[in-house]
Amino acid sequence: MAVGGRRATFAAMKRTMLLALLAVATMAGAQTEVQNQEAETKTIRQAGTDLQAGAQKDSLTMDSLLQALPEVEVRGSRHIVRAEQGKLVFDLPHLIEGKGVSTAYDALKELPGVTEQNGGLLLTGRHVTVIIDGKPSTMAAEQVAQLLKSMPASRIRNAEVMVAAPARYQLRGQVINLNLLHNEAQQVVQGQARLGVERQHDAKFTEAASFFGQWQKWSADAMFTHRHGHDFYEGETRSLHSQLSGKVYDIRSHTLAPSRSHDYDYRFEVDYGSLFSLAYTGNFQSLHTNGTTDGSITSEAKGHSRHTLHNIRADYRSPFGLKAGADFTHYEAPSAGTVTSVLPTGPKDYETESLQRINRLKLYASMEHKLNRNWGVNYGASFTTTSDRSHQNISFEGMNSAALLHETIANLYAGFSKAWGKRLSLDASLSVERFHNDTFREWVLFPTLTAVYTPRQDHVVQLSIAGNRNYPEYWAVTSAKGFTDGGYGEVVGNPDLRPAKDYQLQAVYLLRNKYQLALWFNHTDDYFVQTCYQWQDRLAMEYRHVNFDFRQQAGFMAYAPVSVGRWLRSSVSAYLLWERAKDSDYYDLPFDRHVVSTMFNLRNTIIFSPVFSMNVNGFARTKSHQGLYDLPASGNLTVELQAQLLDKRLLLKAFAGNILKTNAIEPRLDYQTQHYNMGYTDYSTFGLAATLSLGGYKARQREAVDTSRFKK
Repeated sequence: MAVGGRRATFAAMKRTMLLALLAVATMAGAQTEVQNQEAETKTIRQAGTDLQAGAQKDSLTMDSLLQALPEVEVRGSRHIVRAEQGKLVFDLPHLIEGKGVSTAYDALKELPGVTEQNGGLLLTGRHVTVIIDGKPSTMAAEQVAQLLKSMPASRIRNAEVMVAAPARYQLRGQVINLNLLHNEAQQVVQGQARLGVERQHDAKFTEAASFFGQWQKWSADAMFTHRHGHDFYEGETRSLHSQLSGKVYDIRSHTLAPSRSHDYDYRFEVDYGSLFSLAYTGNFQSLHTNGTTDGSITSEAKGHSRHTLHNIRADYRSPFGLKAGADFTHYEAPSAGTVTSVLPTGPKDYETESLQRINRLKLYASMEHKLNRNWGVNYGASFTTTSDRSHQNISFEGMNSAALLHETIANLYAGFSKAWGKRLSLDASLSVERFHNDTFREWVLFPTLTAVYTPRQDHVVQLSIAGNRNYPEYWAVTSAKGFTDGGYGEVVGNPDLRPAKDYQLQAVYLLRNKYQLALWFNHTDDYFVQTCYQWQDRLAMEYRHVNFDFRQQAGFMAYAPVSVGRWLRSSVSAYLLWERAKDSDYYDLPFDRHVVSTMFNLRNTIIFSPVFSMNVNGFARTKSHQGLYDLPASGNLTVELQAQLLDKRLLLKAFAGNILKTNAIEPRLDYQTQHYNMGYTDYSTFGLAATLSLGGYKARQREAVDTSRFKK
């Protein structure tokens, strides 16, 4: 045989062997990474296949394995979401693959229906609670931002989305449970350091360090973060304030309020396998402000405040299904200030001093049993007791107050789960809760039911019914009184404020495991929110939390991912919302208001290379209502450039947020005798950040301490 013929034959045999090895490796890799998921059939396309057409068929539900060999393209795919009892489980690491997502916070925003608003995360336009490894913990919006933005997305194993959390989670409403990857190595020592700076009107800085060590079954995790710098507030208000005498005051004011702050977060945790964990979390904040107001009101205000938090948490999980834990929090927030002002009615000079001191203890225990024929039973109880010792002193009008408030929340629940093959599953529970404070007590039943039906492998239908309860901040239910705008605005507590009860019905449809449609309706009795009211017998604007008769919302959401080749990953979410709020005894202005609004969220990741990528994200919302407030349209445009260097151990970021300066929401009040407008100067944000990981560090995500009801 000629040499050329032998070479051709050898080349053909070599190419055939490479193809076979590649196909085997591809199939083995996909099978190893995706447990309990069915891999779609892999295909081998011959030379001449249109790569652009193939790229258009790629999507967020596909883990594309594209290898450039002579005359060959190998492509594999798998599902990103699967249905389980009471939840949808998203393979979040593969959902964000190739998108340049670096933090757990940004990873959550890639889930269908999740958006960011006012520093917190929403699911289908409503509040969502984030928990870690199924532990019963709540997180306020600001905690989500502080905790998850500092944690790498590489720590996440998957995300469980529940539009109606089963009672065994000891939470109600919408919940996202992040399950973590656990290091199986016998001995590991890792660390990470971060530096960051961002600038709006002034600069703020961040320094952070984390450490993780594991020795056989024992592990320790430590974290420290320091955020500090200056903020700057500039705003204008106009109040057409009518009096019973017929006189109308046209009050216009302009306020400048620079401030400086230090914020320290520190945490230490020790774990023994998955059986036991003990954690301490601390926080210290200091804030100094110096504001001036001119116009119809002139004033100078100086103030300082401190917030200190200490939390100890212990959790135990037995091999036979028992879970138990205790959580104790001590919180203090002293503040003091002086105000010198002149109002249209005359001078108003005063000094203020206040303190909120809270001790809160939570105990919980739960049990789960797995029975034959895919039956499961769960039951448990939790008890929370809180004491709030607060006082306030104001130097004029004898305005001194002190309060010792007690609050208890007791909860019992029982539930079951059942699966009929892989197509239908049901999770149902019933909890009874008793709320008791010094002015209000109530027993409430909350049912929860979630059914998941999978008619085909790539189609999922989920139907949920749930009840929930929302509690006001502790400070809002005291008799405290504060002042703004040189004394014109009065921030007043409401001891008669009641918790809100929320009931919702929601249906979700997943098409081809990537397109999502959601339809929901919820009704909230005793819905509460802070509102303002212009008194007609005196020149004062009152801000107070009040209960409405009810609030209703109906909504529709559509989500779709879009991909172009291997260089662009996009997703778009569109919302249509109808809201109604009614209050028949709101001061002397009963109201029943309706509004229809829309929201759009577009996320894009442009991948230049394995090292460099860019995120371009946009958000827009039409006008809406909050009680008597009219909220104008708003939006946000953010661009982020990032580079992963030194084998991805060094992450460099440059970002610009609120580029169009359309993010600030300026409430307007124009209803019968009430006329009030607020305007804020909106600033763009620019920043740089660098993160260095040593020893293959992957930060462990931990539950945040719930401070959502503490004084802000």
